[in-house]
Formats: sequence, structure tokens, C-alpha cells
Amino acid sequence: MSLLISGYGDTSTLKLWKKAKGCLWKADLPSPSFLVAYQSFVFVASETKKNACVYSFKQTEKGLELISQLSVEGSELCHLSFSPRHRLLVGSCWGSGQLITMNFQEDGQLSNPTVLYQAPVSANQVSRVHCSLFNGEESALYVINLGLDCLYQYSVQEGTLIEGKQIFFPAGVAPRHAVLSEEESVMYILTENSNEVFVYSLLEDRFLQTISTLDSESPDSHCSAIVLSTTHQKLYTANRGEDCLSVFSILPDHRLERLSTIPCNGEIPRHMILSNDEKYLIIAYQGSGYVSFVSLDPQGIPHPENALNIFLPHAACMAELPD
Repeated sequence: MSLLISGYGDTSTLKLWKKAKGCLWKADLPSPSFLVAYQSFVFVASETKKNACVYSFKQTEKGLELISQLSVEGSELCHLSFSPRHRLLVGSCWGSGQLITMNFQEDGQLSNPTVLYQAPVSANQVSRVHCSLFNGEESALYVINLGLDCLYQYSVQEGTLIEGKQIFFPAGVAPRHAVLSEEESVMYILTENSNEVFVYSLLEDRFLQTISTLDSESPDSHCSAIVLSTTHQKLYTANRGEDCLSVFSILPDHRLERLSTIPCNGEIPRHMILSNDEKYLIIAYQGSGYVSFVSLDPQGIPHPENALNIFLPHAACMAELPD
């Protein structure tokens, strides 16, 4: 397994790690907040207040080679999604409330940037675009605005985003990240402030369920990440503050049943992915400064006590790369 990891530290903010070999390559980039891998390419978001900058790298025998970088209007770029069909990168600017897009050429060059602003609907709101995800056919894009408590739906036509309907959440819950069910009829949306998962039916255009990630309310806890396993039919969430993982079973009607809440093996779990073989939850602990491989048992229950840790100051994100 090869893993590219990023951190908010001052040096060696990008590291390429390979199982049984350790660190193979490292580089310094300003605040690499999010990583997306596609074939032999990797796209890196830089989260700064000056502008929104995206880098493209290509895997080589020696590590990664920088191919292109593109800066556009926007601040605190915190998330990237990618459409191979349209060769389209979409970035979410948490600081400025902007959604940015750019094209990806076959040689790795980035081009044709555009900027969309999601405006507040009232004077007391601040627009904070936080993440986006494409459906499987890449004909639709879903964008979550944490500050506006809103899910925006776009159709994707020849690489252009066409705004559609908006789905509003209760004020102040702060939707942060989302995943689609296997057949893409339901979306699971994680909220940062209320520590809940909202289950939304795309077919019925309504919320099916709202369920807490915690045993009791905690004002010091803020959800950060959500992952779905089709192998185990489980949903996993991470909480900062409480520093815990919650495990949900996905029921036949797509609703959730929370099975357990487990203490983390680190502080401030910022990002979480599932390994390609779905044997591990891989968690970036920003507070502890490492990325952790947490094994899943045959029932899909995580066991943080047996974790393997890769150290990187202020760990932020990771992406599994092809070997």
C-alpha cells in the first residue's frame, strides 16, 4: 500500500509512505489541506487566506513530480472533488464561500478556472463552502455550504455546472461532509455543530432520519468526517473534542442504527478514509500529529488499540495511491 499524507506543519508537509518501506518522498507546500488521487496523478489543495491554489503531481519511480499549479480567487480552500468524465476539478473555499472549478488536461496541466459564489440569504450568515461530491455517472454535483446550512444540487453539462434546487437544514447545525448510499438514492450528511447524521432521500426529496453521533450532547464536540463501507454495510463518523468514532449499521430502509461510540487513539481526528480493500479506517489526527491505520474486524468494527501510526505534524489528509 502507498499513501500520500499531508499536514499543516512548517516543513515536510507532504509525505509519500509505502508499507514496509516507510517514507519514500517528501516536499514542502503551504497548508496542503486535501488530496485527490486519480490514476497516476494527485491533486493537492492549499488552504491559505491569500488565494485558492491547486497543485497537480504525477507519480514517478522517485516519488511525485510537480506538473502544474493554478491559483484563483478564493481563500482557505479545504476540499477537492474530481470528475474523470468531464476532466473537472471542483474546490470548496471555506474562507470566502466560493466554489471553484478548473479543467485537468491529459498531461496534468490545470486550466480554465471559474469561480461561483454562494451568497448568504440573510445578513447574519457567512457563506462557507465546505465540500462537494459527484454522483457515479458524474451528471450531478452536490455541494455543502456549512455557513448557510444548505445542500446545493448542480447538474453537470459538458463540464459546466448548472445550479438546481437547494435543500436547507435547521439553522446552525452546520452540514460539513456527505456520502452517497451504494445505489445513490440516499445521502448521509454529517453536521459539525449538532453532531448528527441527516439521512436524506434523493428520490423522495425529504429527510428520512436525523440521528446523533454521541450518547449525550457535548458543546465541545464537532464532527469532522464520515465514511461509508459497502462491504460491511456500516457508516463511520469522527468527532473532534470528544475524540471518538461512531459506528452505524445501515438498515434495509437506509436508516441508521448507532452500534457504538469508541474512543479514538489520537486527538482531533480531522479527516478519515477507508482503505481500498476496506480493511482499515485511515485517520488523520491533527492534534496528535500522525495518520493512523485502524483495523476493522470481520463485522466492520474498528479497533484503535491495534493501530499503526505514521507521524506527520498537524496531520490533515491522506490519499491511497496505486502501487
